[in-house]
Amino acid sequence: MNKHHPKWEIGRQPSQWAQNLVDICNAANFRLANTPNTFTSYPIDNSRPAVLDLTFFNQEHITVRDWHTHVEHKALDHTPISYQAWPKIGTDQEYKAYNWKNTNWTQVAELLPTPEEVNIHDEQDFNHLYHLILRALRIGTPTKRVTKWSRPWWNPDLAEMRSIKKTTFRDFRAGRTDKHTYNRIRNAYLRTIRKATQEH
Repeated sequence: MNKHHPKWEIGRQPSQWAQNLVDICNAANFRLANTPNTFTSYPIDNSRPAVLDLTFFNQEHITVRDWHTHVEHKALDHTPISYQAWPKIGTDQEYKAYNWKNTNWTQVAELLPTPEEVNIHDEQDFNHLYHLILRALRIGTPTKRVTKWSRPWWNPDLAEMRSIKKTTFRDFRAGRTDKHTYNRIRNAYLRTIRKATQEH
């Protein structure tokens, strides 16, 4: 990736692009599988080897072990990489979701730079600020426990449609609306549920 950072090359000064990559991975809970200072690139002009091929994985969902390079099978300037990986699947698997209703906005504001400290001159500055905002939101927002019995595909639109369906059903039973109207709203709600579960 042509990005140098002390997380994978100890002693190297991080470039801004490399720091942006680290910020993105930290925000997404991605972990680096590489063994630090294990070279993956050997330039054909015999210049300094480097760590340019990176393996990231989400440690909440995947386990990665036995990461190593195969210098003996090097073709041209990059070495093959191998590792063992498998998903974390079990009856006690849990998923995390953010409880945005309980975001601590005071804490989020304290983690953000002041307007006077923000200077955006190029795309790198923008990306760095963008990931600072994401990090502040994730730190200031508690997670909610979502188990295999929960509905991770549920969203605010479905909650609103369910409320409208219930209100329309009450109106239908009280004679304030007709059956055709209720059926149309109910069917739209069910179609949206099917779509959400399929997409999930």
